[in-house]
Amino acid sequence: MKKIVVYTPILFSAVFLLVPVCSVAAFIFGCDFHLYHGSITVLVMTALLVAATAGMHWLNVQPKTCGKAFAALILPVLVFHAFFFLLAADWLTFVCIAVSLGCGVVIFVQYANPRPWKIACGIAATLLVLLLAFVLLVTSLLQGFGSRTVVKTAASSGQAYEARVLDANEGALGGHTIVEVQQRNAVIPIGIGQFVKQPVCVYTGQWGESDHMAIHWENDRVLVINGVPYQIEP
Repeated sequence: MKKIVVYTPILFSAVFLLVPVCSVAAFIFGCDFHLYHGSITVLVMTALLVAATAGMHWLNVQPKTCGKAFAALILPVLVFHAFFFLLAADWLTFVCIAVSLGCGVVIFVQYANPRPWKIACGIAATLLVLLLAFVLLVTSLLQGFGSRTVVKTAASSGQAYEARVLDANEGALGGHTIVEVQQRNAVIPIGIGQFVKQPVCVYTGQWGESDHMAIHWENDRVLVINGVPYQIEP
């Protein structure tokens, strides 16, 4: 048991980097990353971190040299991890993020070394917290701005693509109508989640245009919007 617990900082630094790394990779390759069972997965990760943190304290074990370096690194890692759940709508995810950050602080304070590395990671974590607070403030102020509502959908004849008509609400600025095409079954599973190809915007129009928009598929590669054909690239 002790042999496992001493590697807690290293193991959980890697575990809590999974979502950020996958999300960044997805962005680079034009995809979205969706975590399976969102809040439940975060809950399990947090519960394991709590158990490991408690185990380190109760068993009175000290991480090895590299483990102490990761004990410093785990705090900025956990704050960075929190960025990718800013838009989570459920309270359970927010509670789990708060608890995991608390565990990170405990590990950081009790086990982080050497001192210069600990200070550097502490500064990085503080800057990330300030940035996180700023993003949360801006997000709360702009809540509802830029929200999109799916008005209608149309699947292609071969079911390979789905067209979606969306109303984009931009508050006092009005908004606009968007038609995007999502390729179906364009999914790459990786265990804890899946990479999904991002939809492609094929048309942007004025606000309210969706009320009288005519849309249909001529075939699997041609979408007709208000009588105008649009070629869909595979």
